[in-house]
Amino acid sequence: MGVDTNAVGGGDPADEGRRRLLQLVGAATVAGLAGCSATERRSAGPVALDGEGEAAAYRLEEATKPTRTLSPDAVDFELTIESQVASYHRSGTAFLSDVGVGLLATPPAKEAGQTLNPLAARSLGDLITSDIGRPLVEKLGVETDWADSPTKLGERSGTLLGIGTTIQTFAGRTTGGDLVLLNLTRVEHDGDAVLVGDGRSRALEEGEQSQSAAALVSGNEQREAAQSLADLLPHVVRESPSTPESPTPTPTPTPTPTPGDEQPPARVPITSVPDTLRRRVARFVERAAGQRETWPDGATLGESAHRVTRPDVEGVAYYEIEIEPQGFVLAATDEHDAPIPHWNADSRPIGRVLEEQAEGGPLAWVVWIDRLRYVGEDPDGNRIATRGRAVPRIENVEALTDVPDAVTAVRYGPEDEMANDDQVTEDYEGTQLMAENEVDPPDISFSEWESHKQLQENYEDAYGPLLADLRERAAEAWATYRERGGENRDIGVDREVREPLLSGQRVAAIEEPTREAFRIERELDDFGHDTLVITPTEAATAGDAVRFVLEDDFGGRERVAYSAVDPADDPVESVDLSVVEDAVPTTTEGMSAVTPSWAGGSRLQPWFYQFDYQGCPVGCGPVAWAILFAWCDRQADGGKFNSTWWPRWGLYRRNGGYGADAVAPKNHDSNPRIGSTGLRNMIKELNGHLNVFCLGDNGATAPWDMDNAREYLWGRTGTDLEVRYHAGGFPKQRCKVETAESISGAANGKEATPVVVGKGWLSHYPVAYAYRNDWIDDVKVNNGWGPNHDERTEWIWAQSWFSGETYP
Repeated sequence: MGVDTNAVGGGDPADEGRRRLLQLVGAATVAGLAGCSATERRSAGPVALDGEGEAAAYRLEEATKPTRTLSPDAVDFELTIESQVASYHRSGTAFLSDVGVGLLATPPAKEAGQTLNPLAARSLGDLITSDIGRPLVEKLGVETDWADSPTKLGERSGTLLGIGTTIQTFAGRTTGGDLVLLNLTRVEHDGDAVLVGDGRSRALEEGEQSQSAAALVSGNEQREAAQSLADLLPHVVRESPSTPESPTPTPTPTPTPTPGDEQPPARVPITSVPDTLRRRVARFVERAAGQRETWPDGATLGESAHRVTRPDVEGVAYYEIEIEPQGFVLAATDEHDAPIPHWNADSRPIGRVLEEQAEGGPLAWVVWIDRLRYVGEDPDGNRIATRGRAVPRIENVEALTDVPDAVTAVRYGPEDEMANDDQVTEDYEGTQLMAENEVDPPDISFSEWESHKQLQENYEDAYGPLLADLRERAAEAWATYRERGGENRDIGVDREVREPLLSGQRVAAIEEPTREAFRIERELDDFGHDTLVITPTEAATAGDAVRFVLEDDFGGRERVAYSAVDPADDPVESVDLSVVEDAVPTTTEGMSAVTPSWAGGSRLQPWFYQFDYQGCPVGCGPVAWAILFAWCDRQADGGKFNSTWWPRWGLYRRNGGYGADAVAPKNHDSNPRIGSTGLRNMIKELNGHLNVFCLGDNGATAPWDMDNAREYLWGRTGTDLEVRYHAGGFPKQRCKVETAESISGAANGKEATPVVVGKGWLSHYPVAYAYRNDWIDDVKVNNGWGPNHDERTEWIWAQSWFSGETYP
C-alpha cells in the first residue's frame, strides 16, 4: 500500500503520550509519523579558566557542548538546551590534593513561571545523586556509586564572575571504598546558570569503612578544600551566548567534500557518512545506551565524524562517528575488520584528541595502525599527532606462519592445597600443574620504525600474515553480525524491533501489505530522539514486508525494510549466542547476549601506569599483571567484595615485599600510608621476571615470557597463575573463551575476575574486566595508562592472542 507523503507531518507526539500508535496495516495515512513540532534552541556561552588559573597547574581535560531536548508540560514546544562544559585536573602528592574541577554554563529556560532546566533548578545536594547531575560530578574525576548519600559539611563565601556566592561542601563514601569530598557553587550570569565544582578522593583506610564520611574529614581538610575552590573562582571567565534565544532555523546542508579531493579534511559532517554505516552505528548505540558504563538513555549520533585510513586498505577504512553526549564508535567500511571493532562512551573522540595535538599543519587524515594505535597526518602524510603506544616492526614476520595453530597453555601453583596464605613461607615455590602445546618461540625479532613514512611504505611487509588473519576473522565476524540480527531485518511475530531515526530524519513514505501485518509505533524519549518500533502482528505471514523511505534535512534519502518470518527462523531467537568452539569445553551460564558480564566494573579497577625504569618504560606487561594482582588482593581484603579471594591476602604485602599483609593501592600515590613505593617495587620486580626489553618508547614483553609472573607470586601467596597464548600473535578463540569465562564467573573455582589480554601486533597487554556477547563480542579494558589518561578504558573487539588469569 502506498502512502500519501503529503499526509506525513504535523502534530506534537507529546500530546498523546511517550509512545504513540501511528498505523495499523490497512490504515490510509501516517499523519504525525514525522512528529514535526515547533522547536526552540537555547545555548549557553563558553566557560573556562583564564590563563592565570591554568598556570596554577590545572590542565584542561575536556570541553564539550552537551545538548538536552525537553518537552515540558508548561510549554507547547520542544526545547533544546545546549550547555557548555569544561573539566580540568590538577595532580599532587599530598592528602586529597589530586583535584578535578568542572565548569558548567547552562540556560535556565524559564517559561510560564517555571525553571525548566533541572541543572539550573535543583538544589546542589540533589544534583550530586541525580541521574542528570551524576555524569557532571564524574567529570571531576570521582566515583558516584554512593554507599550512602553525600552529607553537607558546611558553607563558605566566594565570588564567581563578580557575583557573591556560597560554596557548599559535601562528603560521601562510595561502594568502591573511596572517600569523596566535593565543593559546589552556582550563580546566574548573563542569563545562564553557571555551576563550578571540584572533587577529590582517596581510598578508605583499614577500619574507616564503618565510619561516616563526615567523621572522616577533619575541619582543616574541609576548610582547605573549600578555600582552594574559593581561590580558583576569580579565574573563571565566560562569554555571553553567541546566538539569541530563538527558534532553530532549518539547517543548511553542509557541503560534502568532493570525491577525489587530494587532501580531504579528517573531520567531515555526519551526512558524509554512508547511510548504511550510520544506520549500523545508530542501532548499536540504541542497544548499548542505558547499560552499565555506556551512554545514557537518549544518546545519539553527533554532528561530525572522522575519516580513518589504514595503510593496507584503499580509500576510507573506517569512520569514527562522534556520539552525543560524548564518546565515539569506530565502524569499518568493509570486511577488513569487524563491523564495530572499537568504541568508547567515556572519552573524547580519537580525531578530536589528534586535532588538539596536531603540530605543523591541519589534521588531514587519521590513520589506524593497530588495535589501539592511531596517527594523525598532515596533508603531506607527515605524522603530527599520535594516540596509543608505538608498534614494533616485526622482522622476518613470515616465521609467524610456522607456529602451530594450537594455543600454548601453562599453569603454576602449589603442589599441595593451601587453604590460605597463612601457610605460605618465603621459600615457597609453585610447581607446574599443566602444560599444553608448548612450542619454541618463532624466529622473529623486533625493531623500532625509523619514521612514520617508513612504516606506511613497509606496513604490509611487516605485518602481512597478521593482516591476512585479521581479514579472515573479520569476514567471520561480519557473518556472525548478520546472523545475530545486526543487518538482518527478518523478525518473528510479536517480537518488536527498534529502528532509531537519525538526526533530522523523518518518514517520507511507507509501503506494506494491505492487511494488518505490522504494528508501527513512534517512541519519543526524554531527549527528543525518535525511534520507530515495528512489530509483526498475528496476521503477518512469512514474506510480508514493510518498507520505509526516510528523508533528512540535508536532502538525504534512505530505504529501510523489514520482513516477517516464522519465529523459528527469527535470527535473534534462533542464533546460538555462546562463545563455544569445537573441542573447547566451556559454559556460558551467567553470560548475556546484550547485557555485559562484569568483573567488578571500573570503580574497582586499580589505575596504574608505566614509569621509566633503567632508561626505558617499565612495560605494559608488568603493569597489567600488577593491576590484576592488586585487584585480587583488594578483593581479598576481608572478603568484602569477592568471597573466593579472601584466603589470598598475600598477593600484595607491605612495601611490595614479602612481609606483613597490606592492601594493594588502587592508584599510584593513592594511599598516604603506603605511598607509591610498594607499588613501584612490585612493578619493577615483575619487570625483571618478564625479561622486558627496551624498544623505542616501549618496554616490550614477549608472550612466551609472560608466565614468568608466577615468580612474583612465589613466597607470597598460594594463588595459581594460568596463561594461554599463541606464539605467532594470531588471535585465538580459546583465549577469548578463557577471557569470557573468567569475567563472567563461569570459570571453575572463582567468581568473576579480570584477565590480562593481548592486543594489536604483539604490541599491548591491557586488562579486560567486562565482556559483551552481542552482534559482535567485545571487552572493556583497563589500558594501564593511569586514572587520568583520556583513554584509560576502551571497548574493543574481544579477539585476543593472550589470556592471563589468576585462580584462588
